[in-house]
Amino acid sequence: MKTVYLFRHAQPEFLGGRKRCISRTDLPLSPLGRMQCVLLKEAFRDSALTAVYHSGMRRTRETAQALSSCLYEETALREIGVGVWEGKTFQEIQAQYPALYAARGRDPYRCRIPGGEAPEHCLKRIRAVFEKIAAAVPEGGAAAVVAHGSVNRLLLCALRSRPMETYWALPQPYGCVNVVRCEGGVCRAACIGAQCTPPLTGAIIEQLYQAAGLPEEIRAHCRKVADKAMQLAQGFPVDQDKLYAAALLHDLCRREPDHAQRGAQQLAVLGYPETGALIRSHHDLEPRADIVTEAEILFLADKLVLEDREVSLEERFEASRNRISSPEALEAHDRRYRQAKRLEQMICGTKETQKSFGQ
Repeated sequence: MKTVYLFRHAQPEFLGGRKRCISRTDLPLSPLGRMQCVLLKEAFRDSALTAVYHSGMRRTRETAQALSSCLYEETALREIGVGVWEGKTFQEIQAQYPALYAARGRDPYRCRIPGGEAPEHCLKRIRAVFEKIAAAVPEGGAAAVVAHGSVNRLLLCALRSRPMETYWALPQPYGCVNVVRCEGGVCRAACIGAQCTPPLTGAIIEQLYQAAGLPEEIRAHCRKVADKAMQLAQGFPVDQDKLYAAALLHDLCRREPDHAQRGAQQLAVLGYPETGALIRSHHDLEPRADIVTEAEILFLADKLVLEDREVSLEERFEASRNRISSPEALEAHDRRYRQAKRLEQMICGTKETQKSFGQ
């Protein structure tokens, strides 16, 4: 049996930060796309791929480079041409071509975009090149193909013998992998649209910092908060691995507005929604009963660190109070301070009690 791993390229850097309909537009990967490549590299570190094929577009080539240095370009793997829709946002397409947009939603296989490529023609070329690649894989070996969303869906739909008008429904998130097993000249899709989510170790997170272009001062703050969180977590029944990863990544998007929410979204896209949920709560914790979970510990740890040094809550909140310019922000600031003081008494008070009883 042979295995061909069929990838969709990682997330590209869209013009203006808005997702667009692209096929032949040659885009590099975004910072999030580069982080997806870190995870792909770790997940396939020991896979012994004999070769990695890509479409020649920059976004597939950069993704393929995370998997191997043994790369081959196959232009037949390129995305289906989208004609007059090229480079437009989906909101623009819907506004300018409402009837065609609706028709494509009903039956994308038979819909024809002016100047675009017919899906049956795209399927013919992608199937031919995939079969050629699979034939070149030695028995018992494995190779990888890095291609695009629509071509992957068309091929997988055919391999699964699904009605072709349903091809668009197959999940193909950026950076996902599909596993195709080939035996006796017959290829079958064993897995579709899986995300690579290796454990978020400290070493992997350092690579994510690099891929995201995170400044050293923010990295240093995150490391210090992680150390403090581990100290506070001692004696509590929490998932320390999950807490440590969330603490190291809690300010991944600190340079962006609403950074806690944005960081949570990015971790969810990367395949770590639980870690993302912790990141979302590190800045503004939802009121809850007197319990201590990973969220409470991360919230308090973040409030006990100013830049890269441990401080008191009073010093930390006084420093941030000086930057407040509205009554609403001041009210939220004071609420967070009261929450932090309550948690400090709960968590640190529990530790003092444990020490008194020799626990």
